[in-house]
Amino acid sequence: MSRRLWVLTAEQMREADRRASEELSLPVLELMERAGAGLAQALLDRFTPERGALVLVVCGKGNNGGDGMVAARYLRAAGLVPTVLLAGRASELRGPAKANWARLTRPAIARYEVNTADSFEKRRARIAEFDLLVDALLGTGAHGPLEGVIRAACDAMTLSGVPIVSADLPTGVDADTGAVTAGALHATLTVALAYPKRGHLLQPGRSLCGHLEIVDIGIPQEALGLEALEMETLSPATAGDLVPFRPEDSHKGDMGRVFIVGGAPGMLGAPALTARAALRAGAGTATVGIPQSLYDPLAPLLLEATAHLCEESEARTHAARSAAALLRELEGASVLALGPGLSRHPEALELARALVADSPAPVVLDADGLFAFVGRADELGRHRCSLVVTPHSGELARLCGISREEVDRL
Repeated sequence: MSRRLWVLTAEQMREADRRASEELSLPVLELMERAGAGLAQALLDRFTPERGALVLVVCGKGNNGGDGMVAARYLRAAGLVPTVLLAGRASELRGPAKANWARLTRPAIARYEVNTADSFEKRRARIAEFDLLVDALLGTGAHGPLEGVIRAACDAMTLSGVPIVSADLPTGVDADTGAVTAGALHATLTVALAYPKRGHLLQPGRSLCGHLEIVDIGIPQEALGLEALEMETLSPATAGDLVPFRPEDSHKGDMGRVFIVGGAPGMLGAPALTARAALRAGAGTATVGIPQSLYDPLAPLLLEATAHLCEESEARTHAARSAAALLRELEGASVLALGPGLSRHPEALELARALVADSPAPVVLDADGLFAFVGRADELGRHRCSLVVTPHSGELARLCGISREEVDRL
């Protein structure tokens, strides 16, 4: 069984760290060693830098900074030349971060304390001389605006133009909401430690993470408090677990029938692509319900899918009166994909509402099908079978009667 990829809040991650240390005998220093090693290896795998490449590791005073210090040792062992800048005073370090600052002397790794914003600003030109930068400033526990030496460090890193590798989360991205504060770093690679956090997956933070690599540092699932977890995401391994087993004696009729209702003049590509995607995903058959006069231009696009000809309006869109016939067809369907290229003609929208209400098959509602419920979102609650809606932020804004900016902040 593949490891489930839970998505954690900052507080859930802190609690998992505590349980791993206090209840499962995994010392924080050991977890930090694994995190730093994983961070270094992810950097090496992604960038394959040449021996002697210059890497600047910019560290904060907390455990995220400690992860960066560990990574510097592993990068040195791999033949790179790391330099560590501490955004603060070494005298303020505590616990594992303090221990790993001391370890930078064995072997000798250049390390410097930079404890004022002016000092970072003076180093901007020198920072641009490095081949890679590692952001180990704040990690997942930080909230609020970037200020003082941390803001100066972020500005200097951004202005350098050098690729940035962020430890756990780009500095300035909120781990719980994905919100971004002024001066936040835009990473080329983000190495999520142990588990992904919500800020890795929610916009606008997702866009600042660049390529996301998740590194297992050995925190077992029993440390998570599974009863409190609400979100998980797919990995290649867990996605593979969802692919159903196909018996050798099976045929297409056993693999599910996708019925697609959509298409209008000038918008035939959408239902055709939906049918192709359904078949590639493993559906046994796909049928496109299309206004009858549009079959000839659609037919060359349906290499494997079949077509069901529907009654049409004077505008050659779907007609509302075709609802009864379509509902009978859906009795044998596994799922209805409703909306691709449907158009916003009043009759097509009326049809969409009727199908959502009475479809005997589960419904995936997309595109113009969603538009049918603008100003009538309460009607989405009235459906016979399961309903999945797939709006982008603009469509969700119209459904909810709010601005797109408000949706992006949710």
